[in-house]
Amino acid sequence: MRAVAPLVLFALVLTACESTHRGRPTRDGPPFAEAFGTPAALLAADDVLAARERLATVRLPDSKEHHEALVAAVTGADAIDAERLLLLTEAVHGYEFLRGESQTIVIRGDADAEVFVALGEAVRAEGPRGSRPYAKVVDTLLIEGCARLDHAVSPSEAGRLLSRTRSAEALRTVAARVLPDVDDGSAAALRGLLDEVTTDEVKLELALNELLPAGGLEGERATVAVEAMAFDGARGEVVEAVAERRAAIAVEDLVRWMDAMAFDSGRTGVLAAVAEKLPAVGADDLRRAVSMMAFDSGREKAIAHLAPRLGEVSFDEAIATVEAFSFDAGRIAAFESLCAEPAMRVRARDLPRAVGIAAFDAGRAEILSRVAPRLVDGVDVETARELLGAM
Repeated sequence: MRAVAPLVLFALVLTACESTHRGRPTRDGPPFAEAFGTPAALLAADDVLAARERLATVRLPDSKEHHEALVAAVTGADAIDAERLLLLTEAVHGYEFLRGESQTIVIRGDADAEVFVALGEAVRAEGPRGSRPYAKVVDTLLIEGCARLDHAVSPSEAGRLLSRTRSAEALRTVAARVLPDVDDGSAAALRGLLDEVTTDEVKLELALNELLPAGGLEGERATVAVEAMAFDGARGEVVEAVAERRAAIAVEDLVRWMDAMAFDSGRTGVLAAVAEKLPAVGADDLRRAVSMMAFDSGREKAIAHLAPRLGEVSFDEAIATVEAFSFDAGRIAAFESLCAEPAMRVRARDLPRAVGIAAFDAGRAEILSRVAPRLVDGVDVETARELLGAM
């Protein structure tokens, strides 16, 4: 699991953004008309990479005529390839797609901590997707261009085409054209595609609006979609949507979805979404879920969600789970959740160990008050002495 240093994340994001921006080209070149003449010249470029590099520096016209000419170049073509279509979208004023391609910077520090900073369109304050000027032009280029694609696209091309859509309508149209080329229904194919999509917003729209209703997130592919998201909020939306459609959730899916989360809030969100659809969970499953949490508050919620799903779990195994807690308040809450289940049976010989987990007498007394009502046998003199000795 990735250890994250949240207190320094904001500073690192700013530093990373500044250093990355300094390494990118700026538009200080000649006007577009001087460099290329008309937008149709982009479709005729012999060297797409060279044209792309030059296009990234020219000054783009902020005019209706320029953007109408871009659309006319596409609609006037009988056939077009994906890279030249992408090139046309890069000629739309105000859309720095190349500068918005997502990047991941990994910063390693003390104690093997790693900070994963995702840079891309989501970092820059550009307003909601589709709200900026010329968004309709970008979508029109993609919709008309995809209708004229004359070859099977690659995962990289498909991911960039999808990422540049500005509306649900455009994404649906582009997806209908490119998915048959790159998605054969396997988990590996979906992973390859989502790795090329640059923002969680587009990944979510693709996953939940296009793939999920068509049965495209079954089995391992659901986990691929969860793991492909950059942030816990998006991962949680995928989990909730998948869980809503499934009659039952396997414990292994629960574990992998929790493991994909960066923070306890995300992991407890997974539990809240799927706990009621789990089969009976065992002691090992409970311990795994508790061990994934960074703080007692998360551990408490893990036990609260999973305790009602416990099968045959001995109290001795329950004690072993509670030993993972750091403070008495969490230990007390854990025993309260566990002992609220009618199936939990406590024997007198377990009491000294349960009480001994607490750090202070007040905590020991609270634990005893919650555990004692679940006793199935009497307390002998030797056990009573052990209890007194634990206080």
